Amino acid sequence: MCGGGGGEEDPPDQMDEFFAGGGQASHVLHVLDTNQEKNKANDVAAVFNTVEAVVTRVVRGKDRLGDRCGEVAMELVKRVNSDYGKEIVLLLSGTNTAYQAKSVLRMLTAMVTLGPTQAREVLMKVNWEHDNWDTLSKRSSKKDPPDVRTCFIHFLLSFLFEPSPLVLKDFFSMKTRLASLFPGLMQDQAETVMLVLETLRSKVLENPAVSKTQKMKVFGSHNIKPLLALLKWTGPKKSEGTEGDDEEKEAVQESVTAFLKVLLGSTKHGVVFPDPAAGQGEKNLNHLAKEVLLSQAKPWESVSLSSVMVELVTACPDQLPVLLGVLGENWEPRDSPSWHLVMDLILTVMEQQDSKSIGAGMKAEISVGKVVENVILPHKLVEKVVSVGLEMESMVSTKCLELLEMLVTNLEQFLASLSGPLLISAKAAVKNVLKHVQLASLWGSLTGYMTKGQTEQVMSILRVTNFVVGRLDVACDLDVGQVLKEVELNKERLGDKLKEVQLSALKLFSSITNSSASLQTSSSFLAKLCTEDTLLMLLENIADCEGQEKVSSTEILSGLVKSSGVCLETGLDLGLMVALVDRENCALMATVLLEAIDGKKEMVEKVLALKFQEVCLRNQNQLSHSELFEALMSPDFTPSMVASFLPSSSSEEMFSPLILSMVGNHSKNTAFIESFFRRLVFLFQDVDIFSKQLQSLVEKFSSEFQMFLTSVLSPSSSSLPTPSPSTSSWFLSLSILVQMLHFPSTSPADMTTLVSNLPTDMQAGLVRLAVQRLGRLNRFNPYVSNNTVKSSMVLAVLKLAHKLQIQTPEIQTQFGQASQQFLSSVQPDQPDHDQLDQPDLAQLSDSFTLLPLPSSCLHQLASCLAQLPTNMFCKGEDGNTTTLTTILVGVWQGLSSLSQSDLSDPTLVTVVAKLSCLVEVLLDTQCDLQELSVYLAK
Repeated sequence: MCGGGGGEEDPPDQMDEFFAGGGQASHVLHVLDTNQEKNKANDVAAVFNTVEAVVTRVVRGKDRLGDRCGEVAMELVKRVNSDYGKEIVLLLSGTNTAYQAKSVLRMLTAMVTLGPTQAREVLMKVNWEHDNWDTLSKRSSKKDPPDVRTCFIHFLLSFLFEPSPLVLKDFFSMKTRLASLFPGLMQDQAETVMLVLETLRSKVLENPAVSKTQKMKVFGSHNIKPLLALLKWTGPKKSEGTEGDDEEKEAVQESVTAFLKVLLGSTKHGVVFPDPAAGQGEKNLNHLAKEVLLSQAKPWESVSLSSVMVELVTACPDQLPVLLGVLGENWEPRDSPSWHLVMDLILTVMEQQDSKSIGAGMKAEISVGKVVENVILPHKLVEKVVSVGLEMESMVSTKCLELLEMLVTNLEQFLASLSGPLLISAKAAVKNVLKHVQLASLWGSLTGYMTKGQTEQVMSILRVTNFVVGRLDVACDLDVGQVLKEVELNKERLGDKLKEVQLSALKLFSSITNSSASLQTSSSFLAKLCTEDTLLMLLENIADCEGQEKVSSTEILSGLVKSSGVCLETGLDLGLMVALVDRENCALMATVLLEAIDGKKEMVEKVLALKFQEVCLRNQNQLSHSELFEALMSPDFTPSMVASFLPSSSSEEMFSPLILSMVGNHSKNTAFIESFFRRLVFLFQDVDIFSKQLQSLVEKFSSEFQMFLTSVLSPSSSSLPTPSPSTSSWFLSLSILVQMLHFPSTSPADMTTLVSNLPTDMQAGLVRLAVQRLGRLNRFNPYVSNNTVKSSMVLAVLKLAHKLQIQTPEIQTQFGQASQQFLSSVQPDQPDHDQLDQPDLAQLSDSFTLLPLPSSCLHQLASCLAQLPTNMFCKGEDGNTTTLTTILVGVWQGLSSLSQSDLSDPTLVTVVAKLSCLVEVLLDTQCDLQELSVYLAK
C-alpha cells in the first residue's frame, strides 16, 4: 500500500480508496489477526509498513481527511501496541534484517507524531527493557539509506518534538537509550549530527518543561565525552575525499560548539550550577564541570574547545582554579606559539569574567579573601606568570602586562560591589597578591614604551599604577612629573593617545597627593605639573567633553589647584570657576590659575591683610593699627583690649590667591570676571561682609558692577534679575538660590520653581543649606511684616523642606519664641490689639503646620490663650478669624500631633482642660472655629 500522496493537488491513490471505502484498523491488521500459524517476519514488516503509511497519511492530511480517518489511525496505534508488542521488539533483533527493523522504527515514529496521547501510548506499551534496543544505535550501513541507526535516531527525537510536558516526563523516565546515540555521531552524516544537536539544544536544554535532574541524567560525565569529541567530527568513512568535506566539518563544528556552550556554559539551561561562594564554600556544586575541565589535556590547541572552556568558566567562576591547574604546566613565560595560545585563553577567560556579579553575591559568611586570591586575582597566576613575564623580553612582557591590566579591571568592578568589612578584607587580599608585582620596575619601563611609541602599554602601566595608588591607597614614591616631561618629549610618538596619556598621568598625580601629605607641599613637584599647557588641556576637556573624561579632568584640575593651596579650603571659588568653564574662557582661566600659583606668596600676604579688614568690619572696630600695637605693648595688657581684632569662631575664609588673580585679570575679559564675582558674592555665609571688602578691590570694575554691589548691600530697596539656573552645576544653583533669598523682592514661586527643576539629588542639599542660612541670618516671625526675609519666602523654603523630609529646628525655635512674644504682648484690656499689626493669617496657619512645636512650647502658648477673655477671639458680630483664633487652632493642631506620653503629662492635662473650657464658650459665639473640629476629633 502506497504511503505517498495525500496533498490537495495529488491524484487519488490506494490510500484514498482505503478511506473512501470505509477502511478500518481491522482491515489493515487482518493478515496478522487471522493467521493461525506463527507470523513470518516479512509479513509482519509489511503490515507495519502499511500501518506507518496509514498513520503518516492521517498526520499529513489531518485537517482534510476528517475525524473518521483519525479514529482509524488511533485505533491502529492501540491495536498494534497492545496485540503485537512482542513482534515489535522481535523485529528489532540484530538477527533480523534492516528492512524489518526499519519497518518497526518508522511505524513507531509515525505513531508518536500523531499526537501526545499516542506518543504516551507508545512509551507505556513498548517493552523498553528488551535487549534488542541495545544494538539499534550501532546498526549503521551505507546501503539502502536511511539505515537502522538513522531510523532509531528519528524515532527517539520524535518524542522530543512533542511539546507536551507529560510526554517528556514519561520519555525521560524510560530506558530509551537516548545517550546511546552519542558515540556514533562521530561517523554520522553531517545533517544527522546537526539534527540531533539542534533538537537536544532547543527541545531539551532550552525547554523549561525539562528539569535539571532530567538533563543531568541524559548528559552525565560519561555521556558528555562523545559530545565533546564531536569538535573533531570526521563523518562517515569514505574511500576517497569529496568536495564539501571541509564545509561540512565547519558546519558541524559550529553546531557542536553552540550546543556545548549551552550545555556547559548556561546555569539556566545547561547542566552547571551557580555558586554564590565562587567555589570557596564547603561543597563543590559543579562536579560535572570539573570533570570536563580535567579531561582536557591541551584545550588551547582548539579554537572551538577553547571557546567552550571560556563559556564554562564564565558561567562557573568557581571552576577557574581547575582550568588554571590544567594550564599550569604550560604557562611558564616564554616566547613560544603554545605559550601565547595559553595566554590568549587565559586573557579571554578573564575578560569574560563577570566580577561585578561575583562581588554583588558576596556575603559575610563567604571568605572574600579566598575569592580574590583564587578567582578574581589568582595568586598563582600573578606569582608564576605575570610577575615573571613582566621582567622578560618585550613580546612576553607585553602579554603579561595586558593580563595584569585585565585583572585590575576585574578587581575594580569586584571592589565596587563591596562595602564595609568585606571591602576591607578584599583589599587586604589584593595587596597580598600584588606584592609579587614589582611596581617600581614596571614604572621604570614607562620611558622605554613611550620612546617606542607603544601607547597601549603606556596606558596599561598608568591604569595599573592608578589602581594600586588610588584604589588600594598604597603609598608610592613615583616621579609623575618626570613622566609628564617624557610625554612632552614623545608627543609625536604618542600620536592621538597623547591627551589620554596626559590625563591618566595627572589622575595618578591626584591619587598620589591624596595619599601622601608630603607631596602636597612640594612646590618643585607641583611646578612640574602645573604648566600652562597642562591646565589648558584640563580646562578644554571640562569645556568640550562629557561623561567620564569630563569628570576625570575636573577631579585632576581640582586636585592640582587644591594641592597648590591657591583656592579656598571650601573650594567654593574653584567649584564656581569650573562651573563657568567654556571654550572661550579656557585660556583666561589657565592664566588666572597659573598666576595664582606663581604669585601665591605675595597673594597670601594680601589675603591676610583682607582677613584683618574682615575682622574689623565684623567687630565694627574703630581702632587704628597704632592703637593695636599700643595695647599689645601695654604693661597692663589684657586680652579684652584687643578683642575687637580677633576673628570669631564662625568666621569664614573669603579670599584666596585664585580670587585675587581673578581680580587682577579683570581687564582681559571684563564680562566674564564680573560674571564670576556676581555669582561668588552669594556663595558666602555673610554676603554683606564680602561685598564690602570686594568694593575696595574692584575700583576698575564697570559702573554696572559697582551698582550691583550697592544693590547687594541694600537688598530691601533693590531688586536684581535672577539669572537662568544651570541644572548641572551645584555652585551656580546655590548662588542663584542665595541671591533669591537675599532680595525680599524675589517671588517665592520663582524660588520653588528653581529648586523643583533641579535634579532630585541636588534639591535636598540646596534646601538644607537654605534652611540653615535662614535659621542663622534671619529671625522668622510671621506676626510682623518687616523681616529681613519675607515670611512668604521662608514658608516656601519650609514647604520644600517638608516635602524632602528635612528638619528645621532653628526656624521652629524662632517661630515658637515669636508666638510666645506675641501672646505676651496681648493685653486683656486692649481688645483691638489685632488691628495694630494684623499678620497674614494664611501664612500664620501654614507656620503651625510646617513647624510643629514641642510640647513645652505648646504648654506655654496654651496657658497664655486660656487666660485671655473670649471676646478677644472675635471681631465684632461677623465672626471673622482673628490672629488669636488662628493661634488657638494652631495650638490644638500641635496638641493633636503629640504622643500619648506627652499628652499624659499632668501639667499639660490641666492646661488642655482650661483650653477646652475656652473652646466650649467660643462655640456658642460667631467665632469661626471650623478648622478646630478636625484637631479636636484627633
